[in-house]
Amino acid sequence: MVASERRCREQTTREVRYDISRLLPQATTLRASVRGHGRRENTMPWVRDVAFPEDACGIRRDQAPHNRALLRRIALNVLPQEKTTRWGIAHKRRKAAWDPQYRRQLLAILFQGN
Repeated sequence: MVASERRCREQTTREVRYDISRLLPQATTLRASVRGHGRRENTMPWVRDVAFPEDACGIRRDQAPHNRALLRRIALNVLPQEKTTRWGIAHKRRKAAWDPQYRRQLLAILFQGN
């Protein structure tokens, strides 16, 4: 059982979760595991869903879903490396769709391996 409390300004929310694990019942080990899982759950899937609306994608046949996912992962590796703008990943993706010069800049990053 993991009990958590979150305070945001004057509002406090409490939540109790039950997890199954093979870890020994040591507080520090369990705490690190729970926090690490939450961090993973709240980063990449959220970015993929916001920057590349995966849930709305209608690609479902043959190798197309795998290929599309591979291209998304490549883009998610390149876009944060582009430092000329402070925009978010979703904005950079849209800019790359409309601006050929910016797209060339991103491809240069990809092929240089910076």
